Amino acid sequence: MIPDKQKGDVDKASPVVFWDNYGFLSHHSGIDRYANCLASALTAQGMSPVRMIGGAIDSLNTHDLSLGAWLTRLATKAKVAWPNVSFLKLLSSLGTQSKKSIFHGLANTNLPFALGRNSNFSYALTIHDLIPLLPNSGVSMSYKMQFSYMLPRSIDFADLIICVSQWTLDMVLDRFPSVQDKAVLIPHGLVYPDVNKPDVGSLVEHQLLFVSRWEPYKGFEIIGDLLEKLPPSYRMEVVTDGKGEQYLNQHAAPHMLAGRLNVHRSLTDSELQRLYQSSALYVHFSRYEGFALPVWEALCKGTPAMFYKGHACDSLINSGVVLGVDQNCSVDTWVDAIQSWSGRKITAGYQEQLLAYLKKQPTWSHTAEKVKALYNSII
Repeated sequence: MIPDKQKGDVDKASPVVFWDNYGFLSHHSGIDRYANCLASALTAQGMSPVRMIGGAIDSLNTHDLSLGAWLTRLATKAKVAWPNVSFLKLLSSLGTQSKKSIFHGLANTNLPFALGRNSNFSYALTIHDLIPLLPNSGVSMSYKMQFSYMLPRSIDFADLIICVSQWTLDMVLDRFPSVQDKAVLIPHGLVYPDVNKPDVGSLVEHQLLFVSRWEPYKGFEIIGDLLEKLPPSYRMEVVTDGKGEQYLNQHAAPHMLAGRLNVHRSLTDSELQRLYQSSALYVHFSRYEGFALPVWEALCKGTPAMFYKGHACDSLINSGVVLGVDQNCSVDTWVDAIQSWSGRKITAGYQEQLLAYLKKQPTWSHTAEKVKALYNSII
C-alpha cells in the first residue's frame, strides 16, 4: 500500500502534474475518455494536470511544448520512444526549474524508463489492462513485443501504479507480485452528471448500440451474424473508428444497405449521449475489457447492458441491471438473450433498481480525490 502522508504535509502546495499523452488520440477510446473525465474532476479540485496532446503540451494554461513533426511520427510508430521524447522535451521547456513534479503515464506502459530517474520528478502509471499479454487477444506482434518490453520496465520505474479495476489489479499482482506495496485500485467514476434522471422518453424500440474501436478481440465479427438471425425489427447503431467502419463495410454491407446497421465516427458527446439514451439495449462484444466505460455510460442513460463475461465487467453481474453471457456461447445464445432483454429498459421497477445501484458507485469527484491524495503521497 502507498504510505500515508506524514503529518504536516497536508497543507503543502499541490505538485505540478504532467500527463504523457499517449493514448489520447481517439475521442471515444476508453483511455481518452478516462483522461478527460479525470482531468475535469481534478481541475475542479484545484489540481489541473498539464496534458501532452498530439505531440504538444496542453492545459487550461496552454503550455506549448510541441515536438517536431518527425519526432512525433517516430514516437507514434514506436511506443517505446514516445514517453522518452515527451519527457526530454518537457525537461527542455522547464529549463532550470527545480520544483518537484509528477510525470504520469495513463496508457499502461508510457513512462520514460530509458532515460533513468530525474531527481525533480516522481512517476505515476495508470494500468487499464494487460490485454496484449493475454491469449487470443489478436493484437499485432509488434504491439505485443513492445508491450512485453515496456510493461515490466514501466512498472519497476513507477513510484505509484493505479489500476482502474479489480480485474486489472489482480492480473498485475499475479504477474508482478513484488509491486503490491505501490499498486492500488482506484475505479473510474460515473461518466455523466445526469445519473439521477435516467430518461427513457426517447426510446427507439429494438435499437441496439455498440461503442468500440476496432481490435481483433473486440468482437466485431458477431455483428453480421446477429443481425442475420434477429427479427427484421432489430437494428444496430455502432460507434467506432476508421478500422471498425472498414471492417463492417467489408463484412456486414448487406445490413448497412438494408438500414439495419448504422456506423458512426467522430460523434460529439451530445450525439453519443442521445444514442445511449434512445437505445433499448447496449451490447458489448469485446472479450477483454479493463473497465468498459461504454457499459457504464449506457447504464447512466438508463439503458440495460449485455456483455461477455470474463473481464472487468464481471463486477457488475450480480447487480441485476446487466446480463453477462459466456464467452464460448453461440450466436443463438446472444439472439435469445437480446430478445429477452430488449424490453428490460421499460420493465416495471428496472429504472428504480438501476438508479439505486448507480447511486452507490463512485463519482469522478471521488476518483479525483483519491488520485490527488496519492499524488501528494509520492511527491
